[in-house]
Amino acid sequence: MRRQYPGPCSRARGFGPTVGRLGAELVETLDAVENHPRFALQFERAGGPGLGGMQMVALPRLCLKLLCQDDFLLDGPQRDGERPAQVFVERERHANVRKGDLSYPARAVRTKEFLYIRNFRPDRWPAGDPEMWKAVGPFGDCDGSPSKELVLAHRDEPAFAKFFQLAFAKRPAEELYDLAKDPHQIVNVADRSEYAAARKALRATLDRWMTGTKDPRATSDDDPWDRYPYYGSAP
Repeated sequence: MRRQYPGPCSRARGFGPTVGRLGAELVETLDAVENHPRFALQFERAGGPGLGGMQMVALPRLCLKLLCQDDFLLDGPQRDGERPAQVFVERERHANVRKGDLSYPARAVRTKEFLYIRNFRPDRWPAGDPEMWKAVGPFGDCDGSPSKELVLAHRDEPAFAKFFQLAFAKRPAEELYDLAKDPHQIVNVADRSEYAAARKALRATLDRWMTGTKDPRATSDDDPWDRYPYYGSAP
């Protein structure tokens, strides 16, 4: 399953030769590994051949190191400015945090204007079940933190209810966010009539991509990933 970062890359002060540079390119990290010779070489050195040897803790440092080089986004296969018009996201099972080891399957497409998400099982909890199931704790797809504890402890209070809804509540089958008006993707506009054309176009784009990549969910409503053995750490 791909893990992609469908957003702009920024450079923090002191971490690269170009201070304050902001790139609005849509970036897929796996494509960088596969297609960018220098990235692939550093990736192999960091963890051995192939993705399997990569230590995830080293990946952010490697990305930061390479992205802070002035020419990183200017060389490689897309050095002529042919950046992708959209990037795609896939999600199945991330951790054992739902009863029965269930997943939270979703697909999404991100353009510069919109983020469109399709949730295949909107009856499930996206952040994990409210009761702990094997790992992490309640809503276990969200790691523990003081802010999580605070929101969960006060979820029924008016001042905190909206934060609980945003972070932990169930999601509708379709989500659409207008990134120009709502860059933090807070307001779902999928049901608004003025966005009907955008939703239809993005839905079709996602369908074509799923079919073209032979995504099993393009032709089947099954959940085979839920039945695969889980090899994560024991709770």
